Amino acid sequence: MLVLKNSNLRFDHVTYLARFLAQRISEIEGTTLVSTTLLRNPRYRVLLQHSYDLELKTGAKGEAPRSSKIGNPVETRQLQIENSNLKQENTRLKARLTELGSSGALGANAVALSHEAMRPFEHDFIQTCQSLEKVMEALGDYVAVDSGGSIVDSSKRVNNLIVEPWLVAPFLKWRKTRGGT
Repeated sequence: MLVLKNSNLRFDHVTYLARFLAQRISEIEGTTLVSTTLLRNPRYRVLLQHSYDLELKTGAKGEAPRSSKIGNPVETRQLQIENSNLKQENTRLKARLTELGSSGALGANAVALSHEAMRPFEHDFIQTCQSLEKVMEALGDYVAVDSGGSIVDSSKRVNNLIVEPWLVAPFLKWRKTRGGT
């Protein structure tokens, strides 16, 4: 790395630096070294990124890093990759929505799509309702559903609200479909 800093070699991206170093190390040591090994190893990645940012970036010799707050370069790079992946996913989803909207399939199938998306949660909802029902049965003398649809602490006369009606409503609907009261 020191030899590179004093040379006139500059790289457009840290990947090109890694490829160059892997080739040089392979020639010197007589073994095969792949650039991805250098890029995937966090310790090597930090060294590569730091050297690239400070000295080996094309047209950036002697420039200070852009940010005065330098974080862990590996974490920064991972966040950049994650951000890039999320942007690509967002673009893909927008294109799919546009495609569905233009074909008229979105309006006709919106209900079917939403039901399909909720299917994995149905089982969880039923298990949660069953659990709440068992808790209420076990604590029957202390916990009850009042006339307003709230779950209340029966042992207290004041400030006895445990769960508000809007949170209890789905459970009560489920309970009613099963013949419960």
